[in-house]
Parts: sequence; structure tokens; C-alpha cells
Amino acid sequence: MTNKVIFILGPTASGKTSVAIDLAKRIGGEIISADSRAFYVGMDIATAKPSIKERQGIKHWGIDLINPGKKYSIAEFKVYCEEKIADIKSRRLIPIVVGGSGLYADSVIFNYDLKSRKPKEDDADAKLQKLSVFELQELIKKKGIGFPENYKNKRYLIRWLENDGKMGEDRDEINPDYLVFGVYTKRNELKERIKLRIDKLFNQELIDEYISLNNAYPGALESITTNYYPIIKRYLNKEIDLNEAKELAYYADWHLAKRQLTWLKRNKYIKWYKKDEIVDQIEASIHINKN
Repeated sequence: MTNKVIFILGPTASGKTSVAIDLAKRIGGEIISADSRAFYVGMDIATAKPSIKERQGIKHWGIDLINPGKKYSIAEFKVYCEEKIADIKSRRLIPIVVGGSGLYADSVIFNYDLKSRKPKEDDADAKLQKLSVFELQELIKKKGIGFPENYKNKRYLIRWLENDGKMGEDRDEINPDYLVFGVYTKRNELKERIKLRIDKLFNQELIDEYISLNNAYPGALESITTNYYPIIKRYLNKEIDLNEAKELAYYADWHLAKRQLTWLKRNKYIKWYKKDEIVDQIEASIHINKN
């Protein structure tokens, strides 16, 4: 049995979830989600979370960890992910970490020293919370610390400022047991996959999900990194029609995919393969001893 840990990364709609499930069935693995949007309970359709049927009997971890409105830090995820990696290995299975949230995946891949991060001061955090996204961006520019992966998300910007942009700067070393792969998708193909997914997801069930969550957690959805809920809110308020909602969702997902790719391309350890060949390539790379 191999001692390897497999990471499968890629932008939204690249097909990495189905790749991970196919691989897990073939090599005997369990999946750990590193998607920051899948952490939230009840946010199923908007985050394209794999259904029980789609999981095909493969155990998934890192899904439905917290309620909307709650905070879940990268440090907490790193501890959780490493515990699950150890647990999966102890049962002689192979951990497969899957995600498009590059910073979360990188915290494990490069073993970020998050314990040395500055402790958050409640009064300082409260001051930052009062600032707009634009004001936070301007403050980051003045400090000269660069921008996080999602430079339009308020939570990311605040976290970045609290730690002087030092989260994830050390990318030179990697655990030799970690194998990192990326699902390569041509630009036009990725755009088409995004369109097809939006056509599939934008239905009454998605609208009902938003209404249910908004009633259960009023105000919480505004702070969550998902592009669909604000658009659905505008649709329900009759500011836009369904076609306009789909178009806005498409552009939001496409911009998200581009930001994710920009982040992932910084990782020199990622081996990129097309969706139809990556499972074979990964299996060949881990050299499983079947005896």
C-alpha cells in the first residue's frame, strides 16, 4: 500500500470532483474537500456539492462542517485535513484532497506555519469589518503586501491584513509523500462547462435553497463566498430576469475560475493533465503495491 497523499486541484467546473471519485473507486481512497464553499451546511446546489448519489459510495470529508455565518479559518481547516489524512491512512486507504480554494490546499501541501500567525485582536477585527471591500483593498495597497487569491472577498481581505499577507509565502518545500495534480481544461472548454453547469443549477430548487437558508440564517449569506446567492436575491426582487441572472452567474464563475488558475499556476509542483487522462496518470504515479 502506498503512503502517498493525492491532491487534485483545478478551477471551478473543471470536473475535479468526478475525477477524484473515479480515482478513489479505482485505488481505494477517500476524499477530503478543500473547497471553502462546501464547508457550509445546507449550501448544496449553489456550491455544486456532490450529492449522495454522485459520491457513488465514496466517503467525503470536509463537507457540511459549519453553519452559514460561522467563520472557519485556514488554520482550523489545516488541522482538520491533516487529522483526516492520518485517519484515512490508518485504515490503509489513500487520502485524496480535492479543491479549487488554493490557499486552503496550499496550507497543507506546503505545511504553512499558521501557529506563528498574529493573534487576532477583536477590536482590530471590528475596525476592519467596518471598512468596505474597496477600502480594504486600498489599505492592502498602502501596506504593499500584495493581494490574496480572492481579492474581492471581504473575509479574505481582512484575514490577509491581519497577517500582513504572510499566509502561504513559503512554497519551496513539499512533503515527498504528497503528489499534486491539476485538471487541465482549455479556456473555451472551461467556459462551456461553466455555462452548462449554470443551466443545470439555476432552477427552482436553487431558489428554494436560497430562501430556506436566508430565512434560517438572516444576513449570513452576504458574507459567504458564493456567487449565486446575491444574484438570486436580485432575481427574487425582480431587478433582473432569469436569463440575466444566468449571465451574471456565468461571468462571476468565469472570473472566479481565472483567479483560481492564477493562484494555482504559482505552484510548481502541480502536474497538469486533461480530465480524460488524469486518473490513469495518477495511478501510474503512485505505484501501488497490490500484494
